[in-house]
Amino acid sequence: MRVSQGRLEEAEVLLVGYEDHGGAVLPLAHLHLAQGEVQLARALLENALQLASSSPLNRAPLLYLLVDVLLATEDLENAQKVTDELIKVAQQTGSDILAAQANLTLGQLKRFAGEADAADYFHAALDHLRAFEQSLLTGRTKLELARTLQNSDPPAAIM
Repeated sequence: MRVSQGRLEEAEVLLVGYEDHGGAVLPLAHLHLAQGEVQLARALLENALQLASSSPLNRAPLLYLLVDVLLATEDLENAQKVTDELIKVAQQTGSDILAAQANLTLGQLKRFAGEADAADYFHAALDHLRAFEQSLLTGRTKLELARTLQNSDPPAAIM
């Protein structure tokens, strides 16, 4: 939460002493990414994925954040591979949240690649999030959609 709020120093203080705990991997990776330590975030997530149990639900949050990390380094090829795994997890679980995350990452990949259909994936993500209208994921999806539409359809981007 502190990282999302931009309160990075507070997040760092809260995580001191927990660097070796499995439950701290995601917050630490978020913190490293926010601090511009992209390679450190990547290494942390990739290591955690190697150690993660085979349970798709344990892997999904790591995969979701790893896509952001890979996009930050413009590594579209590996981001696509990770997104493909996230899509499989979403299909296996039937989870609307994971399906929304998979569509969000697909939309981001399409936008980074300059493909015209990126907005379609953000709309698909929002369809999965109808029951979660007030969630952070919904807000992030809407922001990504607005970024995608800002040049081609400014009124839609504002909405």
